[in-house]
Amino acid sequence: MGDHTKEVQSGLTIGVALFIVSEIFAFLSIFWAFFHSSLAPAIEIGASWPPFGIEVLDPFAIPLLNTILLLSSGDCLTWIFEFYYKNIWTGGVLDLVVASNLVLPFNLPRYRSTSRIGPHNFNILSLLISHLLGDAYVYKYPRGHGTNIRFDYSIINLNYALYVHSLISELGYSSSVKP
Repeated sequence: MGDHTKEVQSGLTIGVALFIVSEIFAFLSIFWAFFHSSLAPAIEIGASWPPFGIEVLDPFAIPLLNTILLLSSGDCLTWIFEFYYKNIWTGGVLDLVVASNLVLPFNLPRYRSTSRIGPHNFNILSLLISHLLGDAYVYKYPRGHGTNIRFDYSIINLNYALYVHSLISELGYSSSVKP
């Protein structure tokens, strides 16, 4: 969309590539350890695989079901997002069945959490979460009388800090007194 500079885009690309490489090596190490132990079991574990006294799960029972659920939910979400962003979401019966059976069970715990916290403005939630990941911190009062979110900025970012404060105070999340 052109919102980032070339340097930031390059950094994001390199970061994603390094993350994927680290995931590949993590799974490679897990599989390497499994194959090493199963193809050449050590004498310390009785020179047999699996070791004596360990009952192995049937790979065609629970593990297969978990794999099918994981892959189908990912495919379903991809399919729904493709339809939604290409504006071919028909709202028909098939779309409703797929969305309700495969997507909603994963979103129900999150829905309950947000409804328990309260209906907040999406922009305010985005702002608070992004600042908690960066410049802000949460301070809990010692006697349990609530929580305060504090923002720490340098004087260089004064205009931005005042802008953030005006956004939060307009919706009633902060006092209107300038910090």
